[in-house]
Formats: sequence, structure tokens, C-alpha cells
Amino acid sequence: MSAYFLKNTGSDLDHTFEWAAQILDGGETIESDLGWTLHPADDGLIIDATNHSPTTTTVRLSGGVPGRAYLVCSNIHTSTGREIQNSIIVRVANG
Repeated sequence: MSAYFLKNTGSDLDHTFEWAAQILDGGETIESDLGWTLHPADDGLIIDATNHSPTTTTVRLSGGVPGRAYLVCSNIHTSTGREIQNSIIVRVANG
């Protein structure tokens, strides 16, 4: 499942995936956060912080090149042994 977000270059963007509402099976939880990835990598958008709970993962993004779009992916390992990825598209605007 992907979503599209607009981010200003001068401000941070916090995004939380609510895995239980969308992807996790009943009773399944996030066992470990396998990390976040950016595509393209090393192109101005920065992962400043991450966090997770048994049912959510959160990222704080800063920077980015105006006009550029980035694929931001969260990767998890669940209590049932599944490895799952969820992503958003972030477009950076002037400002």
C-alpha cells in the first residue's frame, strides 16, 4: 500500500504506518523494525529519527531536493515470521 505526501524543504515530515489497521493479521504484532530505506538514496532527503511499537512504525524526514519524488519504505518482521514492506511517496516542494 502506497500513499503520496507533499513535504516542504524547510520543514520536517513525520509519518506513521498503522500496520494493524491495514496489514497485520488478528493478534499479529511487529517483532522487529528492519529499518527504513529511501529511493533514491543519498539525494537530499534524510531520515532523522525512527520509532516503532507493536503495531506502528514512525519516521521523521527532513531536507530533500525541491521537485524531486522519493520512495520511503518501512520494513518489519512480525510475530508470525512474516517480513513485510510498506511505502509512501514523498514529493518535496519549495518552501
